[in-house]
Amino acid sequence: MRRTRRGLSPALLALAVALAVGCPGRRERPAPLPAAAGGGGGPEIVFERERDGNLDLYVVPAGGGVERRLTDDPAEDTLGRFTPDGSRVVFTSKRSGNYQLWEVPAEGGEARRLRENDATEYQHDVSPDGRTLAFLSNLDGPERLLLQDLGKGAVRELVRHGRD
Repeated sequence: MRRTRRGLSPALLALAVALAVGCPGRRERPAPLPAAAGGGGGPEIVFERERDGNLDLYVVPAGGGVERRLTDDPAEDTLGRFTPDGSRVVFTSKRSGNYQLWEVPAEGGEARRLRENDATEYQHDVSPDGRTLAFLSNLDGPERLLLQDLGKGAVRELVRHGRD
């Protein structure tokens, strides 16, 4: 399995989320893409782009069209993923000095930090029901895969990556 430059492969992370929250390992139909913000009516794709030395998130209609900037911060914003309902984009940013988890409304607006700590946290994915966030963190030493209940805020460890 291919590993990404920053940890677990997206496929392995998705499998871990599915197993941890009791979701089936496959679906009969693919999940629909989120509807476009601003009444465009079609699905959108979120992606990262570097412009003038600044890495931010952008959104473009899946069928092609004009892109729009979703984030605009001097810090690196990366790894954007729509929530299952398409209302928000969860992403990783260095706005706090380390890679941390943030979210922004899919139609744009003020970004909000999801967790407050000094750890590096990234490689996130929201469960299909939108209630659980899976992510990697080095909060207490070795990197580990954590699950956070988005409603209650409770966090539990799923996997720890050795001693170092």
